[in-house]
Amino acid sequence: MKKLLFFVLIIGFLTSCSKDDPDTLIQQYISDNNLTVEKTSEGVYYVTEKEGTGERPTMSDDVLVHYRGTFLNGEEFDSNLNTPENEVFAFNLSEVITGFGIGIQLFKEGGEGLLIIPPELAYGENPPRGSAIGKNEVLVFEIKFLGILPEPKVQIANYIAENNLDAQETSEGLFYVISKEGTGKRPTSTGRVTVQYEGKLINGQVFDTNLNEPEITLTPFDLRQLILGWQIGMPKFKEGGEGILIIPPNLAYGDNPPSSAIPPNAVLIFDIKLLEVHQ
Repeated sequence: MKKLLFFVLIIGFLTSCSKDDPDTLIQQYISDNNLTVEKTSEGVYYVTEKEGTGERPTMSDDVLVHYRGTFLNGEEFDSNLNTPENEVFAFNLSEVITGFGIGIQLFKEGGEGLLIIPPELAYGENPPRGSAIGKNEVLVFEIKFLGILPEPKVQIANYIAENNLDAQETSEGLFYVISKEGTGKRPTSTGRVTVQYEGKLINGQVFDTNLNEPEITLTPFDLRQLILGWQIGMPKFKEGGEGILIIPPNLAYGDNPPSSAIPPNAVLIFDIKLLEVHQ
């Protein structure tokens, strides 16, 4: 009797292992959903619904993607499908899970499809802390590849042209527009200033502003503690001056933004009014 029980337990264990094997689960998902899939040499399964007509990205590119991430049971764990295309954050393919980076390169701009990513090309034993993703989870992504984000110089040039701006460029690569120069004194790059401002991404999405605060309650800024773009740009204005600072990533936050409202390597636009110079 003990031998039979032991045998039954072994059979149950083997059946459980087989049932939980990621590739077995993926094959079952493909069969259940009647999918026609291809598989990369690395092990990413993919369905091309629409290949697209633009260029394919490389692993070093910053890309814009609409996506919906689910588990094999259809439960959603992440999505940006409700985000308008002009507000979608870009991300670098080298900084996402391996399977997603491999999969997106299979599509051209405008392409759509499905990625089925086994655990070893997703999070494996180390899912993001606090997320709904468990250990060794197979992930499924519905994707639409919106395109490759242009280099910052191209983004800035397009922004200036589209908004018909009379912009000047400093030797450091900062672009600025003086709509009103002002009549007071100029700050130094290490000075202390009171400024009304609105900071936005190049797509127009506002990430910071103090325009709704009364001027009398505004806190002065020490330019030494701000990003280089402000240190370079503010001395272009006199007290009372107004204009725009267009700041490339290397003069802003680069790949270490202070909050999730600013994506890595973002071009930042600031509408500014220099109220007072404290020197």
